[in-house]
Amino acid sequence: VEADRSQGLVGEASVDRMFPFGRIGFAQDIPSGAPAPSGAFTRRYRCYPVSFVDKSMLENGDKVILPHSALNALTQLNILFPMLFQVEGPQGLQAHCGVMEFTAEEGHCYIPYWLMQQIGAEEGGIITIRNVNLLKGTYVKFQPQTLDFLDISNPKAVLEATLRNFTCLTKGGSFPINYNEKTYWISVPELRPGNAVSIIETDIDTEFAPPPGYKEPDAPPKETAAPSAASVRRLGDGSNGQSSSRLQSRLEALRRLGAEDSSDSSDSESEDKTSKTLFPGQGQTLVSRPGGAGSLITSTLNDAEMDQPLQEAKPFTPFTGAGHRLR
Repeated sequence: VEADRSQGLVGEASVDRMFPFGRIGFAQDIPSGAPAPSGAFTRRYRCYPVSFVDKSMLENGDKVILPHSALNALTQLNILFPMLFQVEGPQGLQAHCGVMEFTAEEGHCYIPYWLMQQIGAEEGGIITIRNVNLLKGTYVKFQPQTLDFLDISNPKAVLEATLRNFTCLTKGGSFPINYNEKTYWISVPELRPGNAVSIIETDIDTEFAPPPGYKEPDAPPKETAAPSAASVRRLGDGSNGQSSSRLQSRLEALRRLGAEDSSDSSDSESEDKTSKTLFPGQGQTLVSRPGGAGSLITSTLNDAEMDQPLQEAKPFTPFTGAGHRLR
């Protein structure tokens, strides 16, 4: 207890008895009714992860839990709302956060574990918390730290849903996105109008930078067109006369070979056309019997007879045949 008292980690009442409040929070320099400047509230606490108080859901944002004495001090200082803070680790690393509630034990604060990693703090380590007045952000560039973030079907919607649990952003910092049972880290390489901005109830332009190691997909190979006759002639116009003449002779041989192939194919096509005859076979003609009662006589005609026009049938005359005698 004596060690915590010497470091200012005991209750606010004990601190007030040991030091005048204004000496710690610079309250005597604040005009009456004016908002407290950044750093007016400065305290040191022992930090622990939010999981120690069954508040693991706070890991999806940047809000911390402070003791009740901090609320009393902040209200006396006329702190601007929403309350924003700067947290500083033992090595001087800084980040920014909001506050969820004032229910922590005196001298303790509970912060998300990922935020402890950002400032290099350990469980039970001492950190410094100051109030800050941040401008609203106008532009931010995000950069995923792993390529698998690009596999998300709608990464912008996932990012917007995550940022609803955040109050501010710090240039050069990073934060996690817990989505589909995986954790994706997003860094903030660029930020305007300052190194830390508030993102509460503000329209901010966002831009994505490719993750480290990202390579643009290769473009599909273009179809190579066949060389034109002009390009072939240019190839043959080289300085080496022997190679040029050899190329020309090969081209002439190819042209002759193509001409022979085309003539052979045309001859074979003409032969096929003449050899083919529609409806092959012997034709049969149906001829009506003169004077008959509808009976038909079939006769087989050859090709020559088929080409001749049909003769007109003679009228039937009885008893006109050649006579024969029986001896």
